Amino acid sequence: MCNIKKIKCYDEGDAIRLTFDWPQGISQVFISTEPDPAVGRLFTLQEYKKQAGYTTLKIQGAITFYIYPSQREDGEDIIYDPTEFAYTNPTIITFSLAEEIEQYKNYRLTISANYPVPEEIICYVKKENAIPNDISDGVLYPFSEALTPNQPMTRIIRTTKNEYINLFIQDVNNAKLYQLIQIKEGS
Repeated sequence: MCNIKKIKCYDEGDAIRLTFDWPQGISQVFISTEPDPAVGRLFTLQEYKKQAGYTTLKIQGAITFYIYPSQREDGEDIIYDPTEFAYTNPTIITFSLAEEIEQYKNYRLTISANYPVPEEIICYVKKENAIPNDISDGVLYPFSEALTPNQPMTRIIRTTKNEYINLFIQDVNNAKLYQLIQIKEGS
């Protein structure tokens, strides 16, 4: 009866905007990032219409919004079961990889991120075949340094002439929190 439906999320730079179909007969909702409406923000139908949705600052990582339909009766708020909406703002990690071939190949890896990245989240694999997104039959090397936001780090990685380098997110349980984007050298 009071379900929140058709929740959508829009990226607006440093903020995100949630929109949804407002349930009939409901004059207010509590929107919270905790499974407790008491720590949420009371939002009226008039505010929702005026602001064309609910806007909040974007944060790094995964967040769940709890939207509690509510009705004020006899001076008390009647709060219904929430609808949960999960949102993930991944950390963008950009990197470029340039080959420098002599007797050995040197790869110059430049890597940066828009949010902090703890050490050993990222790894690279040296291997003899260059199949993208394949870490089998290669040697895995974790990064032992954390990335500081917007401060590129450069490494030279030496390989034999037949070896290639692939970059991966090592933390498979939290892989959706990170997005690797390869950029061309000099971009």
